[in-house]
Amino acid sequence: MEQKIPDAILADWTVPGFPGARALAVAHESYGKVPFLFVSGTISEASAFEALRRGAVDYVYKHQLEKLGPALLRAVLEARTQGTLIQSEERYRLLFEGFRDSLMLLAPPEWQCLEGNKASLQLFGADNLAVLKGLSLWDLSPDLQPDGASSAQAGKHKLETALKEGHHQFEWQFRRLHGDNFPAEIELLRLDVNASIMLLAAVRDITERQQFSQKLLDSEERYRGLFESAKDGILILDGESGHITQANPFISEMLGLTMNAMLGKSLWDVGLFPDREQVELILKELREIGYVRRDDLHLPSKNGNAHEVVFISNRYRAGQNLVIQCNIRDITDRKTAERLAIKYQSETMQSLHQIVAALVALNEARDPYTAGHELRVSELAFAIAIELNLSAHLCEGIRITGLVHDIGKFTIPAEILTKPNRISPQELALLQTHAQAGYEALRQIKFPWPVAEAVWQHHERLNGTGYPRGLKGDQISLEGRILAVADTVEAMASNRPYRVSPGLEAGLAAVEAGMGSLFDASVVTACLRLFREKNYGLPPAQGAF
Repeated sequence: MEQKIPDAILADWTVPGFPGARALAVAHESYGKVPFLFVSGTISEASAFEALRRGAVDYVYKHQLEKLGPALLRAVLEARTQGTLIQSEERYRLLFEGFRDSLMLLAPPEWQCLEGNKASLQLFGADNLAVLKGLSLWDLSPDLQPDGASSAQAGKHKLETALKEGHHQFEWQFRRLHGDNFPAEIELLRLDVNASIMLLAAVRDITERQQFSQKLLDSEERYRGLFESAKDGILILDGESGHITQANPFISEMLGLTMNAMLGKSLWDVGLFPDREQVELILKELREIGYVRRDDLHLPSKNGNAHEVVFISNRYRAGQNLVIQCNIRDITDRKTAERLAIKYQSETMQSLHQIVAALVALNEARDPYTAGHELRVSELAFAIAIELNLSAHLCEGIRITGLVHDIGKFTIPAEILTKPNRISPQELALLQTHAQAGYEALRQIKFPWPVAEAVWQHHERLNGTGYPRGLKGDQISLEGRILAVADTVEAMASNRPYRVSPGLEAGLAAVEAGMGSLFDASVVTACLRLFREKNYGLPPAQGAF
């Protein structure tokens, strides 16, 4: 400013390290004749009035920047006509012509167009200024305005208001010279020029704005319809105080409160939370992260029963205001169904365990020499599954499968099962049918795991030398691979009618030797780690349940 005096000064109200009020004071002290305008998104009305009292000529909000052009032009023109700025017709003309909006200077007594900028010619479809000169606002309008009023009479009334108050802003229906109508916003400014009075008309086409407003209105109506008919409770709160400003019918019915009884209240007042501290914590979280969720809240209802609900809240800006939207979803029916499902599942699992216990007891009764074998295989397979970090559900399925993996032996004559001498090849072939028989017996039972398939596979080997189907590699399920290792180790660690046990170490050495060829390497590694590093021991022979 020391190098060149400007036509006007624009300043924000909030400037880092240098507030707008200080800028006004500095400018007013040294350059008091230069018009000073605030352009701000944060200035309050009280601060704005104080700024005007201290020398600012006007203020414009950032969300209404369309008002800046007319306000600036008015300030500059008034300063020029009062002789407060260096006279410069060239600067005035550049300012006048450079405005994006239509500007027309209206002269008395009929308030016809005396001057217009290029934007005026484009707006009304005029080839040159001579076409517009001598025309009044109502000459450029249809006979009637949308509300049915005469354009001539209504226009004269608007002009009288602007002359009296110095400023008047309103919406108006214009007609272009080629015939089509369009909506506009007009701002009339009274100018005192060399002892005469003139009006400056700033005209802006608001067709797009009206279309957008209509879309917004339609959107608001759709939102209102959704808001009113939503099957979730919805509360709208003031973003700062946390007080309820809107509530939909669903939450009113859920809480047993009228709309009026909820408005202006806090969340704890309407029973959403039991104490104020919880609400203060939620508001704090919303200020910090803008989102809060609380599951399984219990709300009392007018019939004495509690609703189970999920509470979800977001904080966002709507125009210039901060708002909080709370969605309260009633999940009482869902929770009731979940509890019934859990109860049914528990009863079903109990029945399955009873079936398995009966099958194990039946099998061990026919083969007392292998009593406890199924239990020890089951426990070892379960431990291996845990060591492999399998899910709890899968581990339980492997435990159950281990308990019934030899159930097919009920088809083998008892004298073969208990024979004290080595069995013949024919008897061995008959004995090997127990895997297939076990599958056939179990496949009709609806287990939540592939029990029958794993029982069918527990004698298969990775290289295809196992039985009964000679499966290879990935054809064998993980459950089948785990059972194969556990069954081999336990069988060699226990006595049989026809032989003395080779011992646990012999069993571990056997699966270690077959690692990668006969047995899954990861399963064998887990098994060896259990015995050699974690001191795992096979359980004693006893009842499975």
